[in-house]
Amino acid sequence: MTARSVAVVTVVAFAVVTVVAGCGQTSECRAYVACQRAVDDDVDVAAWDEAGTCWQQSARVAAVCSAQCRAALDTLRGLPDAPAVCNE
Repeated sequence: MTARSVAVVTVVAFAVVTVVAGCGQTSECRAYVACQRAVDDDVDVAAWDEAGTCWQQSARVAAVCSAQCRAALDTLRGLPDAPAVCNE
């Protein structure tokens, strides 16, 4: 193996690990989905759920989804009657 092929393999391996690592549901989104369902189960949270579209795309999309979950969870936690699950 040449130095160039080692570099290419390393870059490809890093890219694969980065994409795969970014494509699983985050703890923020697990918490948001649980909280939202406790507040109002009629709200569609499928995109952020474990098998949602957020985790089937790129690591960048997953990061955006995770930020959305953090913001939404913060909002729900601010409700005067927020269920206990929202603060776990």
